[in-house]
Amino acid sequence: MGALCNNIALAINLMFLLIRWMNCWPEDPTHGFTELPLNTSNYQIQKPYNLPLCNRYSFVNGVHKLWVYSTDKPLSKSSPTKPRTEISITGYNYSSSVWQFEGYGYVPCGTSGVCIMQVLGASPPHATTLQLRIYIDGTLKYEAAGRGGNSYHFKFGVYGQINESYYMESRWKDIKVLKKCD
Repeated sequence: MGALCNNIALAINLMFLLIRWMNCWPEDPTHGFTELPLNTSNYQIQKPYNLPLCNRYSFVNGVHKLWVYSTDKPLSKSSPTKPRTEISITGYNYSSSVWQFEGYGYVPCGTSGVCIMQVLGASPPHATTLQLRIYIDGTLKYEAAGRGGNSYHFKFGVYGQINESYYMESRWKDIKVLKKCD
């Protein structure tokens, strides 16, 4: 087993060196961006209005765990929206330049019909705009147009949508907000 592991490690190292030598390293989606300071003072947590935070959110070992049930109340008594437990990032609302949200997300099996990340600030009648770029293994796979608006901010967590599962959960770590260098 030891020889097999050494051979695999050697093959991986050689592949890494070959890619570096050929100068075909995948595009870095954060190239030209500056990471902005982010801490808990930038987090506004939205949850069902009738429950304490600990019933729908935890932060353990660097991981934000957010969950909600389809039978939960919305974020306020007057809200017509579906249940959610989300973190809205404050202090970095933007209206120009190019911004980026980065984080490692995990959605457990069984969670469905849920929004796990939003860019808020679309023109009415929409609340969210879609400024989504999907990178897989360092290569741009998808880019979509926005929905207008003039001030934006990021949210992540769980927010029930159409045909949502009874229990909805997402976990996040290493959250970053970046801004394109001008």
